[in-house]
Amino acid sequence: VVKLDPFSVEASVLNARAVALNEQRYAANIKNVISADMFGDIGEGNIAAFLKFVPGVAIDYSANVGAGVSIRGFPASNTLITVDGADVPSAGIASNQVPTNQLATRTISLDALRLNNISRVEVTKSPTPDLPANSMGGSVNVISKSAFELARAEFEMKVFTTFNSRNFGDTKLNQRKGSRPELDARPLQPGFKFSYAKPVSKNFGFTFSGGSFLRNYAYRSASTSWNLNGADAVLSAATIDAQEQLFKSTDAALGAEWRMGEYSTLKAGGLYVDTTTHIS
Repeated sequence: VVKLDPFSVEASVLNARAVALNEQRYAANIKNVISADMFGDIGEGNIAAFLKFVPGVAIDYSANVGAGVSIRGFPASNTLITVDGADVPSAGIASNQVPTNQLATRTISLDALRLNNISRVEVTKSPTPDLPANSMGGSVNVISKSAFELARAEFEMKVFTTFNSRNFGDTKLNQRKGSRPELDARPLQPGFKFSYAKPVSKNFGFTFSGGSFLRNYAYRSASTSWNLNGADAVLSAATIDAQEQLFKSTDAALGAEWRMGEYSTLKAGGLYVDTTTHIS
């Protein structure tokens, strides 16, 4: 008879990075699962600034703001965007060069998805039969933060600022004039974000997060005009304009979870995002 010394077995709650690693390891298809804190702090909080680091993913920008995501070379309209597995409605419209026929598009504006409310992101590059037809390129599933991923309540807050050196020698820290009054801004542009998650009990928990920031950009916009009357396309004009942009964003999110059984969880939440863009 062999008698072993006493030993104990302890169970711990997996953090978001460990959950993402396990989910990617046992995925049935080609999938990248990335924890929201894997690439460090991202000041703007736009999920586009996070997804651009994923291989095989390209971001479509509109005036320096991430507007859509393309996977495997397919347009953004062929990329399915979901939050916790549920479809996200599009707030954008496209005229298709017909002013009287405004049509809703399938392209989701990424600036409505904020990183401070996200636990991890699943990027699927090989669609499976259970995915809708508009996921020809792939799909992006955003997993919101869960209180059940924590052993105890956790509060995190970050206050930060960015510095824009344009014309700093002339204006110093004073407000510099833009091409319009709406574009006046100081070189120091502050922001903050916070998140709070609390597992109230074994079967109930809630999360609350929010943030606000201000950004001022100076960039060059290029446009081209082509002559398509002949057999070959001929470049007739190319224009490069110096422009500036002031972007403001405020967001808040609230979520609650009820564990109904060993494999069933009821989740409810709301997200508020207010963005304002001024372009010269």
